[in-house]
Amino acid sequence: MAKDLNMVWLMDCYRGLLTARQCEAMSLYYEEDLSLSEMAENMGVSRQAAHDLLHRSTAQLQEWESQIGMARRYRQVDAFLESLLAKLDTDTDVLKQSIMDFQDNWKND
Repeated sequence: MAKDLNMVWLMDCYRGLLTARQCEAMSLYYEEDLSLSEMAENMGVSRQAAHDLLHRSTAQLQEWESQIGMARRYRQVDAFLESLLAKLDTDTDVLKQSIMDFQDNWKND
């Protein structure tokens, strides 16, 4: 399990804005669940350098989210779609499937 699901959400939203090195560090730590020492060894840097890179990358993602809010909006849309699905009657299978397809496409884009 990821150390911080919120960081994984932010990475999903803003990964393309990170440098290759930032992306590698965040992925190793949050997605592959490596320790700082393991991450540093994989990246060929000191543990302190890995920590600093991780700290700066995390701060950058949080800053982008505070300015743009993409992850927050994504979660709002997802929650809205879930609530719609819960309210639909069983006779509305076509509409229900359409919403589910939209939701799956939204999550995978």
